[in-house]
This record gives sequence, structure tokens and C-alpha cells, in this order.
Amino acid sequence: MTGRLRCFLIICLSIINCQLLGQVTGQACIDSLNKALQSAQQDTSKVRVLNALSNTFAEINPEKGIAYGNQALELAEQLSWIDGAASANNNLGINHYRKSSHRKAIEYYQKALRYFEHLNDSSGIAMVTGNIGAVFTNLGDYPQALGYYFRAMKINETTHNQKRIADITGNIGNIYFFQSDYSKALEYLLKALKINEGIRNKPGISENNGNIGTVYTRIGKYDVALEYSFKALEYAEETGNKNSTAADLGEIGAIYTLQGNYVKAIQFENKALALTKNISAKDVTAQLYVYLGQAYVLLAKDEKKEVALQKMTEPSMAYAEKWNKLTTHSTDPIPPGKAARLKKAVAYLDSALAMSSEINEPHLKSQSYKCLADAYQLSGNYKLALENYVQHTNIEDSVFSIQNDQKIVTLGLKNDFDRVRLAESLKTEAREKITTLKLQRQKGVIFASLACIIFVLVLIFFIFRNYSLQKKANLIIQAEKENAETQRLRAERSEQFKQQFLANMSHEIRTPMNAVLGMTNLMLDTELSPKQSKYLTAIKNSSENLLIIINDVLNLSKMEAGKMELETIPFRLREQVSQVYDTLQFKSAEKGLTLLTEVASDVPDILKGDPSRLNQVLINLCGNAIKFTEKGTVSIIVEKVKDSESTLRFRVIDSGIGIPADKVGSLFQSFQQVDASTSRKYGGTGLGLSISKSLVELQGGKMEVKSEEGKGSEFSFTITYELAGADEITELTTDNKTSNALLQGIKILVAEDNDYNQIVIRDTLENLIKDVHVDIAENGKIATELHLANNYDLILMDAQMPEMNGLDATRYIREQTPESKKGIPIIALTASVINTDLQKCFDAGMNAYVPKPFRREDLLNTLVKFYRNENGVAPGKAAVKATTVAEAPAIDSMTDLTFLSEFCEGDKSRMNRYIDIYLKVTPGNLDKIDKALEDKNYTGLAQTVHAMKAHLNYMGMKPTRAVAEEIELSATEQNNLEQLPNLIAKLRSDWEQSYKELILL
Repeated sequence: MTGRLRCFLIICLSIINCQLLGQVTGQACIDSLNKALQSAQQDTSKVRVLNALSNTFAEINPEKGIAYGNQALELAEQLSWIDGAASANNNLGINHYRKSSHRKAIEYYQKALRYFEHLNDSSGIAMVTGNIGAVFTNLGDYPQALGYYFRAMKINETTHNQKRIADITGNIGNIYFFQSDYSKALEYLLKALKINEGIRNKPGISENNGNIGTVYTRIGKYDVALEYSFKALEYAEETGNKNSTAADLGEIGAIYTLQGNYVKAIQFENKALALTKNISAKDVTAQLYVYLGQAYVLLAKDEKKEVALQKMTEPSMAYAEKWNKLTTHSTDPIPPGKAARLKKAVAYLDSALAMSSEINEPHLKSQSYKCLADAYQLSGNYKLALENYVQHTNIEDSVFSIQNDQKIVTLGLKNDFDRVRLAESLKTEAREKITTLKLQRQKGVIFASLACIIFVLVLIFFIFRNYSLQKKANLIIQAEKENAETQRLRAERSEQFKQQFLANMSHEIRTPMNAVLGMTNLMLDTELSPKQSKYLTAIKNSSENLLIIINDVLNLSKMEAGKMELETIPFRLREQVSQVYDTLQFKSAEKGLTLLTEVASDVPDILKGDPSRLNQVLINLCGNAIKFTEKGTVSIIVEKVKDSESTLRFRVIDSGIGIPADKVGSLFQSFQQVDASTSRKYGGTGLGLSISKSLVELQGGKMEVKSEEGKGSEFSFTITYELAGADEITELTTDNKTSNALLQGIKILVAEDNDYNQIVIRDTLENLIKDVHVDIAENGKIATELHLANNYDLILMDAQMPEMNGLDATRYIREQTPESKKGIPIIALTASVINTDLQKCFDAGMNAYVPKPFRREDLLNTLVKFYRNENGVAPGKAAVKATTVAEAPAIDSMTDLTFLSEFCEGDKSRMNRYIDIYLKVTPGNLDKIDKALEDKNYTGLAQTVHAMKAHLNYMGMKPTRAVAEEIELSATEQNNLEQLPNLIAKLRSDWEQSYKELILL
């Protein structure tokens, strides 16, 4: 035998031995390959050995694996050996993937793929395609990963490589599990198991059984989960893989914990822990410490479980008895007593925390802190409980941030992958170069926009998390409060903080969003290509969705505080349904769905109620239906309830994924979704359904849901409305005829400090109103100076500005300017929609408000309301010209109808309707107040007085309103109750005086 042949055989045997030895004897494999490397005489042989070393080190030391891979690649390229270069690039991709350098991994996999395609090597192409799928799986981009796995599967089926088919099939099953599609996950995992059993691949059989057990654990079928987990354990033991054996024992213990069999769980976890002493699997050991700590905490919490454990059913398998015997005599006996068990739990969890920190496993650290918080709470140490809970939530926040970073990396990887493919084709297709560059620029714009949207979503998520953390922390701290007075003071402080937090959040997010939406609308009004229009429309829709999330948080706060108010105004029902359709049709068309609306012919068109809240509920329900429907239809159906003229049933029906029966109960809880993966896959906050249900109930209705998993859902609710009168129908019809022509030639002063919002407001007004004149003031001080120096018809005033804010500027105009300047209409243009902030605007003297980001129709309608350019006469001038001595309030008059006249735009018939309502309902309200005082029903008293305040505002009875507010405050806080009789007497006296004045009009 020649030396060269002997060398070749040594190399072949070394590589084969390494493949047979696997991880258990990795060092022996490395020693064998090093000897082969020294014996190699040909350069191609050296490349083979270097590639084998690179592949071997990928599992234990990726840095060394990269070093060997680079040597192999350099030598193969020198030799122009494509086969060796392809394997080297693939091994470099594997090593970078192990280091979590995903971009580098994709780069090397792409090179390997091109080499294998050049060689027409189907096996190599399938291998690399599957490896790319693994990268996207790790990044959480499951649809992209599935695409690569199915491509690899198709190629492997042509090569009949059963082991690889089994591996890819198992990976597909795992992805469906990550997406919470458990039926699909089981389908593919069972297929993989069948293939591995056919080829007697014991490691694969063990892994498949373990994964199937995990699926059954997730869906709550613990007995079946134990059957498969014990099978996984049996095969892991047969292969001698102590790492897998320990992990499977730990998972069995975790299932026993979920069953409530804590003693059995502890026995299995201890057995697993004993095995880890002989292996260096710190991640498995840390997880076992967490499992043990959790089991001890639950056992301490419910000591009665020990008695019931003997009645638990064990798996019906012969080998299960073998493992039961192994756990009968624990090496670490369970101590009696709650305190001792909690001490044991803390010891294990401290160990888990130390080890997970050492190996940098954030999920294990998070679990450790969460279990420690539970343990300290059970032991009564609330301070430590809170500290550990805060650590837990901080890690969860950082993990979420990392996941979002990974999403951005994924977008970049897709872009890079497409760019490399295009670059290859450009070598032979020069004519496509310009088109390709344009596509890349457009994609860059899209990715930049998506990155901005993701950033805002992350910002909002952190706000939600901090808000949720504050609520949970308050629950723990509650136990330390000493008396009722302390509780009241802290609750007041907490409410103040929350209101301030919501006000700041509203302003800080709405202000830039106004610029984003405004400029997007302005760009949509310009000449665009179809693609540019499509991309801008997507940005606009995404921005509006962010506003919905912000409004959800504010609405939740209002409802929790009992401050949500409803309107009762006439509206067209079919117009509201049409608005919902117009809002959502783009989103449904984008997904290829059919959006249908149907209003029964016998349903009245004009009703009285709150149209904006109806619109909000329908958009929430219909938006959810579109989000969770991949194909088919989404329908909105409105029909009358039987034997009722104005009670309507609204139904939103979809053909989407449906809802499991055991999850329906949690649908309407705040910040809750059907599954933790729902927010990752579909997005959202978990607030929409909770708020929709509350809004329906606030209007006296009821919400119901019918759903079947995999077949779709139906959400329905009923609301009883009032029928509109003939005069209200006429008024509604008249209001709808308002046109922008009424604003022609208007002179507007805009007080706004934000540069972008200045551009948005000016351009919007100039685009919509003919001959409009717009001046900009950067703060309230400049606004007052411009107002004094010029004649404007109307002022749009931002509330928060430097030097002088909008509230102070308005007070200055109303109180310190000449009479001819005081009455100018001032409209608040504010990013805050908190009731207390809006009330401050009205108290300062503003006439109305338009929230930012503003809808153009809302802005125009408000401008028209306070300025009608009929015959060239401005509202302020018309009011002065039309006022007579008889209409002016007397010096000692109780009422002042100036505000009502402005509100009704001088329409006497409308004014009389408001006066008639005041005269009709007030006596009944006063009788209710007297009865509530007599019964000491202070809550009812406060509610009645609160309802009266709006009427007093319309009648211009400011001193009387102040009396009403004092009564409401005293009754709400139940302070100074002795002054209530005198205050109520004053309220009645003012009513009698106002009656005498108003009855004569």
C-alpha cells in the first residue's frame, strides 16, 4: 500500500469516525481529524479535513470553526475547487449562525448556494436552502422560513434522502408550533416521526417524540404529553445522550408540575439534575433549577396536594414504571412546612439566576425572577417580591426590543438577498439595470418607513408595559398600606400621575403623528406614480392604526375612571356603515378579502345616539376580523331586533382562524389576546375588544361571540337608539350641505411652534380653501401681537408653546385686548384629548377644539361653524350687527345667552329648543337632588348635579355652575356635607330666577 493511499484512507476513516462519534466524544473526533490533517499530502485532502474540523467545532467553539472554515475556503479558491469552496462556505454559514451573526450566515449560505447550483448538486442545494430556513426561524420570520423549508423538502424528495426529509419535516412542524397552529404542528411532527422510525434514526425519534409531547403540553393534554415524553426519554437513554436524557426528564417533571403532582415533579427534576453533573450543559441545568424552584413554590402554596398525589394516573407504559422506580427514593428529600419549602425554592432559583446570567440566557433569567417574586410574595416579603418582579419585566422588555431588532435585521436580510440575486442576473442582462436600481430605492423607502413604524410601535409597547407594571406594582404595595386614609391619599396621587402620564403621552406622540399624517395627505394630493401612491397609502393607514392604539389607551383610562361620556345626536346609520367600509376596504383588498356590508331595508336611516362610538366599535370588530382572516369574506350586517322599532343588532362575521372554546372567556380582558404568539404574528395591544364591549354596555347594549376554531367567528351586539324627529332630520340634512365655499377669503392666524405642523396646517388650508390668508405665530406672545396689529377672522391656537402657551394667550386676548378684538373665535388645535386638558381650553375662553392629528373634514366643519362667509360678512361682525338692546343680558340677569347664540349660530329655533329642554328637565333634577340628600345617596346626588352642569353652561349661568361644582365635589368626596342643604337651596333659588327670565323669551 502506497503512502498516498494510506493517507487517503486515514482521512476517510477519520471523517467517518467523527460522524459516528457525534457530540458525546467530540474531543476524540477532533484528535482524529488533527492526525488526518498532519498526514494529508494532497491539498484537496487538506480542504476536506479542514471542512470537517470547521463543521465539528460549530457545536462547541464557533470561533475555531470559522478559523478552520476560512483556511478551507482560501485553499479551495486557490485550487479553483468549487466543491470544496461550496462546503467551506456552507460550514462558515453554520458557524456564523451558531454565533447569531445572521447577516454573515446568510452571506456565506448565498455563496454556497451559487456554488452548488453551478455544480447542479441537488443534495447541496437542499442542504443550504434548509440552513437558510433555520436562520429565518431563529429571527422569528416564520413565513420566510417555511418558504425555504418547503423548497428544501421538494428537492430532498427528488434525491430520496429520508433523513433530511425527516429533519425538514420536523422543522416545519416546529414552526407551526411557534405560530400556535397546533394541528399543523402535530401533522408534520408525526410525519417526521414515522420517517425516522422507518430508517431507525434513534436521535431523530427521540427529538420528534419530545417535540410532540411539548405540543400536547401546550394544548393541555398532559396524559398524552407524558406518553410521548417517556418515549423520547427511552430513545435518548438508548443513544447514550445524557444531555437529551436530562432535558427529557426535566420536561416530564414540568408536565407533572402542570398536573399539580408537585412531589413527582420534584423527584424527576432531581434525577435530571443528578445526570447534569457529568455533562457541561449549563442551559439544561439552569432550566432544571427553574423547574425545581417553581415546583417548590407551588407545593408551598398548596400543601394539600400531597394527599391527592397518590390518586394521579401514571402513563400506561412498561418503561414508565422503570423511571417511576428511579424517582421513588429522592436523593434530595422534600422538607415539610411552607417556610422550609419556600427556602428551598429560593435556593434553587438563586442558582438558576446565577447560571442563566453566566450563559447569558435572558428567558431563563426572566423565569427565575418571576418565580422568585412569587416565592417572596408567598413568604410575605413584598419588597423583595416587587424588586424581582421589576427585574422580570425589565428583561421581558429587553427581549421584546431584541425581537424587534431581529425583525429589522430580517428586513435587511431579505433586501440583501434580493440585491445579491439581482446583481448576479445583471451580468448578462444590462438592460434591466436601471429598473433594478429603481426597485432597490423604492424598497429602501419602504424599509425605512417600516423601521420608523416599528420604532413607534416599540415606543408605545414600552408605554403599555410601564403602565401595566405600575398597576401590578400597586397591587403588591397595597399589602403594605396601613390604613384607609393612606390608601385614599395614595390612590389620589396615583390617579394624578396616571392623568399626567396620559396627557404627556397623548401630546408627545400625537404632535409628530400630526406631521406624518398631514404631510402624507398633502403628498397624496400631488401627482404620483401608482407605486408611490400605494406606498404612501400604506404609510397613512399604518399611522392611523397607531392613532387607534393611542386612542384605545385613552379610552381605557376614561372608562376605568367612569368619565366616558356619550353623545345623543341625530345621525345617518347607513352613512356610518359606509364610513367603516371606506376606512377598511383598502386593508381587506390588500389581503385579497371580500368586505361586504348589508343594512336591512326596514332599519331606519336617521337615528339619535352616539355615532362616533358606534363607528369605533364597528372598526375595532371589523379590523380584528380582517386581521385574523387570510381568505374569504368579512361581513357587516345590521338588522332590527324582532318586535322593536329602534333596537338594532350589528353582526360582524368572518371566515378566519376562529377562537378555541377555552379562550373565549379571556377575549374581553384588557391587554389580553387568545395566545401569547398572537401579538407577535398579527400585532395589536389586546385592548380593542375590551373597549368595544365596554362601549356597547355603556350604551345599554350587550356583546356576544360565536366562533369555531378554523372556521371563523361572529361578533354581535345590540343597541337601542331613539328615533329622530322631523326637525332633527331637517337639521341633519341641512348640516350635510355645508361646503368649503363658505370659507372663501377667510383670514386665519395659526399659533403653532412645531415646524412640521406649521407646514401641514398652512398647506392643508391653502389646498382646501380658495383665497385663504394664513399667518403663522411661533408662540402665544407673537400670536397676541399679530392679532392686535391685523384683522383676522379666526385663530387656530396650539395649547402647549414656549414663552406664552395657548391658554395664557387666549386669556390675554379675552381680557386685555380692545373690545373689537376680544370676540374673535379661537379654536384649540391640541395634541391632548384628555377631558381635563380640554376643559382648561374652554375655561381659558376658547370656543372649540380640533384634536391633532386632525382630519381635514373635522377642521373644515369646525371652521365653517364659527365662520360663514355669506354675503362677505364675518361671524363676529354679523353678531355685533344683529344684536339688539332687548337681547343683551341685564346687569343683574341670572342668565346670559351669548354662548348659546354663538353655539346655535344665531338660529332662534335651535336656541329655543335648548331653553325648552332646560326648563323641562331641571325641576325633575332638583327633586332628585332633594331625595338623594334625604336618603344620603351622595353618589346619586353627585351624578344628577353633574348632568345639570351642561345645561347651566348653555344658559350662561356661570355662578350657578360654580355652586353645582361645589355640590358635586362635596358629595363625591363626602366632605363638608353640612354645607349641602344651603348650596342646594342656592341652586334652587337660581333656577327660579332663571325660569322667570327665560319664560318671557
